[in-house]
Amino acid sequence: MAAALFDLHDQAQQRARELVADPAAALLVVDVDPDALPTAQAVAVIGVRDCDVLYAAPAGEYGTPERSAVIDRLDALFADRCVVEEPDFTGPLSRFPDRLICQPDQSFQPGPDPVHPWAAPHSKARPSVARIWAPWFGWTDRPSSTIPSIPSAWGDDVPLAWSRSLDLVADGRSMVDLLHRIADGSEPVWERAAWMVDGYGEPDLSWDRRRNGLGAAA
Repeated sequence: MAAALFDLHDQAQQRARELVADPAAALLVVDVDPDALPTAQAVAVIGVRDCDVLYAAPAGEYGTPERSAVIDRLDALFADRCVVEEPDFTGPLSRFPDRLICQPDQSFQPGPDPVHPWAAPHSKARPSVARIWAPWFGWTDRPSSTIPSIPSAWGDDVPLAWSRSLDLVADGRSMVDLLHRIADGSEPVWERAAWMVDGYGEPDLSWDRRRNGLGAAA
């Protein structure tokens, strides 16, 4: 179990490194909560490599010219960019990108070739920050599990690794910073992660070290 979870931990760092090194990778942050303050209904796009603000604007209401302009801008921005989504499965639903193109009381129904690919939910081609952080952090909902999870309601004294506020640019930068910390190995790991509990301690993730260890074992 420890080896399986450590392998996912290692893969998470490699994915973070790929994104941090990719000049075309950008994080999309969306909030269209109908009950929020008007200034909180917005979108932000942050470049992953340099943490630059590529776009930030009010989201507008569904069906208005303002919302259409936002969607057109995102279509243009992500025509040739890798889309990184903010943490999913941590709520609220109004922060999912597909909410921009849905009526408030409807769910997104993706087709085989969606008009706005950046908004289609749960795409394996577009990583989310949460899906990279979870295997890196190594939290599991039970001791025998080999699947790293995202804690619901942030219980069990699990720290929140990114900000969730009314300031979408600040939130986006906190998530990009998290990806950089995972990439360089400075982001904390759960103290009860399986490989930590088994006594291996903080691992050396360098491929040369792992390759040499495998060679010596052979």
